[in-house]
Amino acid sequence: MKRKQALIAAALITALLAFGLLAVGVNAVFNPNSVPVSNSPAAAASVSGSTVNGSDAQAQIERLTSLIAQYQARESQYQSQLNQAENQVQQLQSILIQLQRAGVIRIQNDGTILLGRGANAGSGSFSGNSFPIAPNGGSNGGPSTAPPAGSPL
Repeated sequence: MKRKQALIAAALITALLAFGLLAVGVNAVFNPNSVPVSNSPAAAASVSGSTVNGSDAQAQIERLTSLIAQYQARESQYQSQLNQAENQVQQLQSILIQLQRAGVIRIQNDGTILLGRGANAGSGSFSGNSFPIAPNGGSNGGPSTAPPAGSPL
């Protein structure tokens, strides 16, 4: 009895799967929006049968060529700006190194910059007042990155 039920269940499942495959196949054959296979004769006929107006194609080529020229000009402009920014970074790094050597500032390992405020700030001693400057623009919870009004620095 169980064997008979199993055979009926298997036959029903097989029939349902066959019906589903048949439905998908029929839909694919009669779909007007389908794209032909790239190496089929129908694809070759549709490509050769579609005529593009020569002036439309030429206009599109000219538009695309113009866009390419615009993108290249923009890329050149960005490269120039990047080179200027790199030069500025190098100049600022040089200034920081000179300020460190002169003893005006001290850069800690975490990137914090301490400004010397004591009488002997030029000698490299940082025993006087100092204002930490965080590398991320002063968001370290400490005082502002700007020195107080009227200060010599």
